Order: sequence, then structure tokens, then C-alpha cells
Amino acid sequence: HQAYIRAQEAVDHRDHAISNINFLEIRPQKEAQIINASIDELCRLLDSHEITSVEIVTTFLKRTLKHGRDHELTSIELFREALDKAQLCDDQRGRCRGDRAKLRRLGRFHGLPFAVSDVINVRGTPSSCGLIRLLDGHKELDHPYVAALKGEGAILLMKANCPQYIYGTESNNNIWGKARNPWNKKKTVGGVSGPDAGLVALRCIPFSLGVDFEGELRIGSAWCGVYGFKPTTRRTITDWGIDKPFSGHTDMVPVVGPIGKNVDDLVNIARFIFARRVTKSSQRAPPLEFNEDQFIKMLNRKLRFGFFTFPKVMEPCDAVKRAMHILRDGLKSFGHVVVEVTFPFNLVEDLEKATSKILHSEKYSFYEAIQTLNEPLKPYNSFYARIVGTSRLVIFLTRLYLRFKGELRVKQLLKRKTFYCHTVGDYNTIVKKKDTAVKELYDAWNSYDVDVLVAPVFPTPATNHNNNFLYNIPSEYSNFASVMGAVAGVLPVTHVQNGEIFYRDRHHDRITNHVDGVMGESRGLPVGIHVMSKPFEDETCLAAMKIADEAIKRAGHGVKLRGLKP
Repeated sequence: HQAYIRAQEAVDHRDHAISNINFLEIRPQKEAQIINASIDELCRLLDSHEITSVEIVTTFLKRTLKHGRDHELTSIELFREALDKAQLCDDQRGRCRGDRAKLRRLGRFHGLPFAVSDVINVRGTPSSCGLIRLLDGHKELDHPYVAALKGEGAILLMKANCPQYIYGTESNNNIWGKARNPWNKKKTVGGVSGPDAGLVALRCIPFSLGVDFEGELRIGSAWCGVYGFKPTTRRTITDWGIDKPFSGHTDMVPVVGPIGKNVDDLVNIARFIFARRVTKSSQRAPPLEFNEDQFIKMLNRKLRFGFFTFPKVMEPCDAVKRAMHILRDGLKSFGHVVVEVTFPFNLVEDLEKATSKILHSEKYSFYEAIQTLNEPLKPYNSFYARIVGTSRLVIFLTRLYLRFKGELRVKQLLKRKTFYCHTVGDYNTIVKKKDTAVKELYDAWNSYDVDVLVAPVFPTPATNHNNNFLYNIPSEYSNFASVMGAVAGVLPVTHVQNGEIFYRDRHHDRITNHVDGVMGESRGLPVGIHVMSKPFEDETCLAAMKIADEAIKRAGHGVKLRGLKP
């Protein structure tokens, strides 16, 4: 009861903060121009004094109140501070009128609003991680990327919603509510960074910084029909500034990456996060600036694209298969080479088994901490709490029963989620197995001599709320880039059509029936595709994304957002 009172106080405080704001009236035509403009276009409009920063912030703020809150996508909102900062930016820009040198010194993102995931630290605000008990823990320092963006004149408008305990299949907690998909409120936006993608999709923000751990940034981008980018893990700042209410996962670290409306916006933000003046605060991030020459070189040559799926794990639905065909045919029409890639299934399986054991080991998981919560668990966490609390004898007998019934995939899933390392030696052994699988998979990758890989982000479009079962089956698709440490971007390709609202595969088991039911309400949902490159080849990945995006649009495809009124 006390926890719910504190959560309601946080929501009431958020509502009260905007009660006395007088919003500037903006013509609908100008609002439409603002919400559809890229980062470069917004900067040009500001420099030419065709629009003001106050108009930009007000437009996105009003859309957030109307659409973002309606879909429960926000957590902490900094609207009043953002409007004050926007007025200051306009005053500074006014004093630089006619002086291009002074305008450049104002900063690359001067006067532009942005959002961040709730788990990214912002000075003076809590990183609640979806937990009521963390609402009073205000941070003393900004994450380096947040501080650097502010230094470039950007204006933080809000933090996005997230799952309870930041770990889960969807963003749902006892404070900020259940984040709903912009295309269908019955569907989820995914886990951490899903709400960021939802805000970008609803044109509530020009861009956001999300977090990718096991594919959350990429899955959220694909499910909301926007563009996302996971940089090389070790090329970004990973040593501080991201809040986690549990320790561990030292072998896999969260990566901050951008979510935007187009590839050009992702490139702009990538240039920024790789800048040495930004990464110098980290002891781990290497001084590797964005390589413009490499980016342009890859843009101007014919690339080799390797296409692959994991059909033995879970076959993609028909809509995802069609999206792969659209991209494959579009690239061929531009003269690029398309190669069909097959990874040895035993290596993929070994990688996923090792990863699951690492993530769910007692020493490095969050499950122990769940028991200390003084608030009700949301469905995803309660689902795993029940599994963790089940005796090993019952789990063993359940697996025998599933094998007898022919439900081999469900049996395998249960096995993955109930294995724990009880000693440091066990953990180190599993990490070595994972490293061996990664090395052999890279050897297989190199044997095809391709510049980038193309694969589904997830075998289906957005799933239903509280759909714990489905989300955990095909984790190979999202975990592949995470565990390999690869670069990965997401492109929206198409929408689910009427003839694709079903699911069939060769297994014909309980999972098949479950997915078939989920697909029944998927008409019109966006479908996204992965583009991946090797570590530290971020420029190659972004160039390939730009090429692929142009091929998709030239073929008359792509994801057009719903006609939401300003």
C-alpha cells in the first residue's frame, strides 16, 4: 500500500509540473513541418530563423501530452525546464544572427529536444528502472552522452518508460504504467528502449538515446517502425552512467545507441557519440572518431550482403520473410551482391545455451534481488519468479512430460531458463564455451566474404502484452549481435498484410499455435530488418543501412506512420 502511494505521488507531481504552463500557439502547417523534419532540416530551419527552439519544444511537448502519455511511454518529464532552456537558446541564436562562425560555436544540436531511456542517468532526476523504491534516488551526474548533448545545446525533454527492474519483455511497471505500441495498443513496444522507439514513432521527439543489452533497442525500433542503431560495444561509454538495480552481467554490457526517424539522423548521432571530446570521460572507450572517409567509401561501392535466418530455432512469419525478399530484390536491382549465409546450427545453439546460462546464473542475475521487492511483480517478472521458485525435481519431471508430449522446443526453453552457475568455476567454464562459439561463428562469417549481414530482428512483428512465452523462444535473433559484440542497425521495411495474419511452421507444436494466435491481430504492424557488421565497422553498417533504405524506398516500400493529428 505504501509503495502504491509513493508511485501515485510521483505521477501527481509530474502532472502538477505542467498545470500552469501557457503553451505557444503554432500553426498546424508549421507543426507538421517540425515533427517530420530530420535533425539537419531542423538545424537549417533554426539557422535561417524560420522557426524557433521554443516552437520546436512546444510542438513536441504538446504531442507528448496528447499521444505519448496516452500510450504511457514517458516516465520523468522535464517540460518546464525544457521550455526555459529553449527560450535561452533562442536568445543566444538571436545574438548570433548573421554570424555563421558564432552559430557553429553554439553546438551541433543547439535548441533541439531529445529523450533518453529511464535507465540512463540524468542529474537531478531518479533512474527509477521501473521500481518505486528508486524514485527518491536523484542522480548527481549526467551520463557522459547526456552531458555532452547538453553541452552541444540539446534540450532534454523527458525520460522514457521502462520495464519493472529494467529486465523484461515489455515496458510495464507500477509507476508509469504499461507502454503501448503506436500501431496497436493491444501490442507491446518491447522492453528497455521500446518506449523510446514509441516516442519517436509518434513524433513526440526527434531522436532518443536508448540502451541495448539483449536486443531491446533493436526489437523496440522494429516493432514501432523506426530506425535504431547499436554501436560496437567497446567503442562506446559502458563503464558508468547507466543505472542497474542489480549487479552482475559483467560479461555482457549495455550499449547506448540512437533511435531516430531516418538513417541520416543515426549517422549524425553516431558522429557525435564517437567524438573524442565525448568519449574522453571513459577509461574504456578507445579514441576512434567517426571515419568519414570509410563511410563515404562504402556508400560509393557495391557491397556484399549476406542474408541468413535461424529456421531451426523459429521460422520467421510470412511478413518477415516478405520483408527479407523486398530488401534482397531491391539490393540486387542496385547491383549489389546478395549471398545466402548459413551458420552451423550447433554453433548457434552452443552460443545461445552459454548466453542463457550466463544471464540466468545465480551469481550474475537479478532473480535474487526480486525477492527483496516491496511491490507487486509485473507478469514477466512473476513468470520467472515462479520458475526460479520451482524445485528442480518438478522442473525435471516437467521436462520429461514435455518430451513425452513432443513439445521439444518448450522443453528446451524451460531448460535454458532454469540453469544456474553455482560456482565461479562453473561460470568461467561457460564463458569460455561462449567465447569459443563466438570465434568459430566469426570464422564462418569471414568465410562468406560479405561486408554486412542481413537477418530478421525478431521472427514476428510486435507481440501482445504480457506475452512472456513467445518473447523468450527466438532470442538467437537479437542475442546474436549482442553476444558477438557486433554492430547492428534496424530498418523498417514494410507492414503486415491481410494475408499474413497467421503463422505456420514445420514444428506444429504449442509454440506454433501460440504464435498463430498472436499474429491474428497483427495487420498493419511494421516489420523491421537487421543489418549487422563486425565490431568497429560502425561506418560500414551505417553506409549499408543507407544503401538498403534507399533500395527499400525505390521499390515503393517502407513504413509510413499513421496519420496522427498534431
